[in-house]
Amino acid sequence: MRDTFQKELINISKKNKNLMLLTADLGFGVFDEFEKKFPKKYLNVGVAEQNLIGVSTGLAMNGKIVIAYSIANFLTLRCLEQIRNDAVYHNLNINLVSSGGGYTYGVLGMSHHATEDLSVLNCIPGIIIVAPSTKWETKEALKKLLKIKGTTYLRLEKNASNLIPKDAVYSLGNLNNYSKGSKLAIICVGGIFSECIAAVEILKKKKTNISLYTLSSLKPIDEIKLIKTIKRYRVIITVEENNFLGGLGSTIASIITKYSIKCIHKIVSTNDKTLKIVGDQEFLRKQLGMDANSLVSKVESLIKKF
Repeated sequence: MRDTFQKELINISKKNKNLMLLTADLGFGVFDEFEKKFPKKYLNVGVAEQNLIGVSTGLAMNGKIVIAYSIANFLTLRCLEQIRNDAVYHNLNINLVSSGGGYTYGVLGMSHHATEDLSVLNCIPGIIIVAPSTKWETKEALKKLLKIKGTTYLRLEKNASNLIPKDAVYSLGNLNNYSKGSKLAIICVGGIFSECIAAVEILKKKKTNISLYTLSSLKPIDEIKLIKTIKRYRVIITVEENNFLGGLGSTIASIITKYSIKCIHKIVSTNDKTLKIVGDQEFLRKQLGMDANSLVSKVESLIKKF
């Protein structure tokens, strides 16, 4: 995702004179090309994330379109007050872009886990939240977000799929379809898509076809289009590398309740737990039953019930 983001950012910056990229002492190697091509559009504020938002605010107030880049947990949790009071309150063109969503930096311990960022920001009125699942989504989301007046959040991870959805039309708040089936559908956000699509392929070999969707943005959501899709299935499984409280799971649950939709809704998430063990992303996902094989077991168990 990061490489896709950087390449698309360079293409956009060639045409956009007002764009500025700020980082909090991160992006070495990733942004070398950008810095070389656009030295006046690049600023490293050092290890000072709250200052990153402050400087971004000043630039945005002077007409710049700002990208503020840092590790997900530091960019959101450490800077929450500045994001709320400075960026969002003044409806400034500040695009928060995080690296390391979920357990991307799992080997660095819980201090680098980003499993609350979506939930925390979801509580702030007026912010747009996107957690792309593929390279295509990353590219399309960046183009879309930079055209929006206001504060946005783009959550990135290291790796991403090359898959393109069947309709290949990106729109905030809509679902992107990557697999078609009946009775049961998975809806996910972010890099956990890799586990979901792997689960879909395993089930196909077992002659079980299920649908797989990604939600193009956690906020906003086109509720009318969403409920039309949900009504097609008896079972909905939401999957996120984030706490379900305030995240994808509880958001979808509230919409299902709001429109009195009759379906079974299973939430797969970090389950309101803080992992105190250290390991890579693949290892930590298995601890919480979020890996492909665990998802297959969950699907098969649910299918047996109807």
